[in-house]
Amino acid sequence: GSMKGFVVHDVLTMGPLKTGLDFACATNEPGRTFQAAKFDGILGLGWPTISVDGIVPVMQQLNNAGELDQPVFAFYLNNNDNTPGELSIGGVDTDKMKGEVSYVPVVSDTYWTVNLGSMTVNGQSITTVHNAIVDSGTSLIVGPKREVKNLAKLAGATEVAAGQYSVDCSQTLPDMQVSIGSGSNKFDFTITGEALKIKICVAVVICQCLFGVAGMDLPEPLWILGDVMMREYYTIFDFGSNRVGFAELADKDIKKIDPIIPAEPKQEVF
Repeated sequence: GSMKGFVVHDVLTMGPLKTGLDFACATNEPGRTFQAAKFDGILGLGWPTISVDGIVPVMQQLNNAGELDQPVFAFYLNNNDNTPGELSIGGVDTDKMKGEVSYVPVVSDTYWTVNLGSMTVNGQSITTVHNAIVDSGTSLIVGPKREVKNLAKLAGATEVAAGQYSVDCSQTLPDMQVSIGSGSNKFDFTITGEALKIKICVAVVICQCLFGVAGMDLPEPLWILGDVMMREYYTIFDFGSNRVGFAELADKDIKKIDPIIPAEPKQEVF
């Protein structure tokens, strides 16, 4: 979403980590994203090349200040309310993963862009696009509208808004096979059909399921591998070596997806 404001300087403290940095203060937020959002701010995790006014992003600034053991941050995204998600800064949490880490090189240090080798459903290719972004700030998997429309048809999903689809919660969806990177630096993975169903419940018993893939046409054709994909793998963003790593979850065999139950609206007095 769009915003207007001004840049200030202050000291950021996160646990034992501390650094001075510049950041933007919003005075006007006309974008729909901010009108609907339930958060108070944004901590950008992209690369300095796309930072507005050349401001050094938080992770790079913490690293420049010598606050990080390693120039990495990593995500474990939870699927149920009983297990909290986790962002690790300056290292990885080996208790959250098992097996080897598969690293894929970043091909453009703007967003976390990687080569998209293939994306198939039931053995059928569903894309001609060659780049994908790994993005913790995107809730779904996002692709070009035309390709997502074809994928939704394969999955039996129904369009409910422009580029957004729903599915029957009892429906069995096909798995997506995805390959990113190339050669010896390649990662092949599966996003299960069950992971592509996002159950949203009102009053616990009234539920509907959103299709975890949405269509959006961007200036440069690409796919965004958002939280639907990242929930399935421990994901490491290594800005020291320009690469993204993926590992199996330590609790993968016991993970189950809880439905999303919207919180009751909170009254505020101004």
